[in-house]
Amino acid sequence: MAALLLGACAAPMHTAPVEPRSAVPPGVSDDLTRAEQELRRLDAEVDALSAQAAPPGCERVALLRDNICALADRICRLTDQYPEDRTLRPRCTDARQRCFRAAEAAKQRGCGA
Repeated sequence: MAALLLGACAAPMHTAPVEPRSAVPPGVSDDLTRAEQELRRLDAEVDALSAQAAPPGCERVALLRDNICALADRICRLTDQYPEDRTLRPRCTDARQRCFRAAEAAKQRGCGA
């Protein structure tokens, strides 16, 4: 009987792998998520510009571009604060690409740099 109990204690336990905890505080993570949501919303608005019957004026296009790029900068600043969290770098990369596309869309419409 004692051998059975000792054998049970020595048996390896099967547990789920522990996910590494993010070093990003919840408040910062929430801010980052909100900034990304707004970035995606504005990005979709830029994409929808070509489908509009009347092309938007440069004021609107430039405002969208500037807001997208400001959000991209904010996202990258937040991710730069936590270089040990490898899940954040792709979020900055995505944000910068959206800024680039918004700037290109503005140029294609003749709305300057």
